[in-house]
Amino acid sequence: MTGAFALAAHVERFRAARTPSELTVRFAEADDVLTPLEYRALGDLLAETLPEVLPHYRNRQVTKHVAAQAVQPYIRRELAPHVLKFTDPSVPDDRKTLLVAFTGLKPRLMLPNLVLLQILPARLFDLVICYDPGHDHFVAGTVDYADTFPDMVRRLNADLRPERYRRHVAIGTSMGGLPAIRYGVLGGVDEVVAIFAATPWHINRLKVGRPTEAFDPLCACMAGRAPSTLAVYSALNRTDSKVALWLGEHFGARLRPIPEVAEHNPLSAMWRDGTLA
Repeated sequence: MTGAFALAAHVERFRAARTPSELTVRFAEADDVLTPLEYRALGDLLAETLPEVLPHYRNRQVTKHVAAQAVQPYIRRELAPHVLKFTDPSVPDDRKTLLVAFTGLKPRLMLPNLVLLQILPARLFDLVICYDPGHDHFVAGTVDYADTFPDMVRRLNADLRPERYRRHVAIGTSMGGLPAIRYGVLGGVDEVVAIFAATPWHINRLKVGRPTEAFDPLCACMAGRAPSTLAVYSALNRTDSKVALWLGEHFGARLRPIPEVAEHNPLSAMWRDGTLA
């Protein structure tokens, strides 16, 4: 969905919400698919068609974030239901960095995608958001795009043509952190940023009959092929620290601990209280 049609569909979801909590969920869904330009236009549409929801829209921190600076001119291109590309097509690819992002439990990098799109200048970046609704660490690719992770890597590189860009970077949060490194190993990126990376529990998949790949690119035999990697983690979170230290030991990842933080996802709170640099 693009343009006015996408906005109208979201307005109908807001209209169908029966409780404030449900309305909050519907807005969070919009945060992760709309561009900043569409989100600003959403306010005008709400004023015309659903004015009772307008105060909720105006009081949201996302709305204040978008309004606080010039709106980034991204447009959205849907490569698949859960593979979204945000780009400014007026800027040549060779002037930009291609960011290929792998998310965790939600289709966002621990922050509303709208927030990231406002932080990242459209003249410098294209952002691709990949989400696995099965929460299988992209082992089976993602819906209506690829059936295995290697197929997903091939499909992404064929669709995105990263060789046209100035730089090619993979980024992943939580259960998307290790898939980002796998994509880096197989897809030929310049750098990987793994944020609060979480390990998969394949034994649970095998117990319920879900297949998993026998070969994992994150093995000692592939360590020499790993791209430059930055591992960001909460210093007081034992699980996240263990994964980051493992990445440092076996793949030479540079470690970036966030001091005195224990939460697995501190980014949202840091953004809300203004401490996210």
